Amino acid sequence: MLLKGQFVVNNIGVFFISSTYYFPADLSEYHLFDSITAFTIVSRHFGMDIVHCTRRTRFYRVSSDKNLLIKNNLIPILIYMSTLYIIATPIGNLEDFTFRALRLLKDEVSAVFCEDTRQSHKLLSHYGIDLPAFSIHSHSKDSAIEKALSILDEGKSIAYMTDCGTPAVSDPGSRLASAARTAGHAVSPIPGASALTALASVSGFPGKSLHFGGFLSKKEGRRRKELSALMSISGILVIYESPHRIRKTLSSIAAIFPDKQIIIGREMTKMFEEFICGKAADLALETFHIKEKGEFAIAIDNSDPADINSEEETD
Repeated sequence: MLLKGQFVVNNIGVFFISSTYYFPADLSEYHLFDSITAFTIVSRHFGMDIVHCTRRTRFYRVSSDKNLLIKNNLIPILIYMSTLYIIATPIGNLEDFTFRALRLLKDEVSAVFCEDTRQSHKLLSHYGIDLPAFSIHSHSKDSAIEKALSILDEGKSIAYMTDCGTPAVSDPGSRLASAARTAGHAVSPIPGASALTALASVSGFPGKSLHFGGFLSKKEGRRRKELSALMSISGILVIYESPHRIRKTLSSIAAIFPDKQIIIGREMTKMFEEFICGKAADLALETFHIKEKGEFAIAIDNSDPADINSEEETD
């Protein structure tokens, strides 16, 4: 129910209610609105500042708790809604951190959750940011997730960062994001660096679709089965690999995609960045030299020429 004298909030702004309306939606639903608009309208009608005035768009919720209503129980108080920010980090070059990520970490975030606190401390220290950091990884117990949710429940915002690249892509961040959203908190992405898109952007492959295969199995038989399954997908296929398994993985790729063109990205964005291109069978030869150090990403051109030609004819 909306009463005369209340206002509601949505993605456009704040609306003053001049009549009484009845509807099933709960006023405690979450909304996104521009707080300057809210401040202006509320101040104009009621002559009081009940909204935190900021130049940024924030998430708020409208409280329906009678104990939180003011002005003769007619105006719902706007409460800042805590947010889990999923922050992408540099994949090598520290200059690839976004301005927005830095602002949030410096001004709005109360704690950082990450895979490896040591790696995150290096990044935060480089930019003079001092925040408590807690570990959440693939083997973390439920108590680690509960710790993050308890901070959000206090009305504070937190960040989740992976060791490098975009979180929740081949890492445990998705578990935290799901738990936070289920608990009713906002989950907001802060885009940035990604080895997946970085390699695809320099591959030169003509595929119109991109498929991410993540890390393949450590076992040879299962790894080949995973690659065989990828054969049915037309487009650019990208997988990640560690330095001590790169040769075995190249051998597996050559067995399934012998004549396909591939590009290997090693230490992307770092001082010793290297890209190697060629046929899968050629790059898997024992005589081919590859430096088994650093992080690797591999893209396979599995595009269907018929699809590409069809698209060009349509254009």
